[in-house]
Amino acid sequence: FYSSVLIVALALFGKGTMFTILLVLLGISIRSDYSILTATILDIAGDNVATTMLGILSFTRFMMAAVAPIIAGALYQYVGVEATLFFVAGLFAVSGIIFMTVNLKR
Repeated sequence: FYSSVLIVALALFGKGTMFTILLVLLGISIRSDYSILTATILDIAGDNVATTMLGILSFTRFMMAAVAPIIAGALYQYVGVEATLFFVAGLFAVSGIIFMTVNLKR
């Protein structure tokens, strides 16, 4: 949810020095969660289906990477940059909610 909050702050207060500060904070947080997510999925899945789970994870990342820029581009063109940032924040919030519902006990 940290990234989602930062992106909403970027949409609301992202001007001047605050823009730079928020981008630095986003840069620290966004890519760092991929390795944690992959390790968590491998821990939950177990050895028998680890490669299948990595394939599913890669496929879902690909699908989001293919569809989300088209939606974000349309939002930017027809509504504005704030709507695009709220869309991205919503994606992070939804992924956070999904991740919170996963039983992480093995």
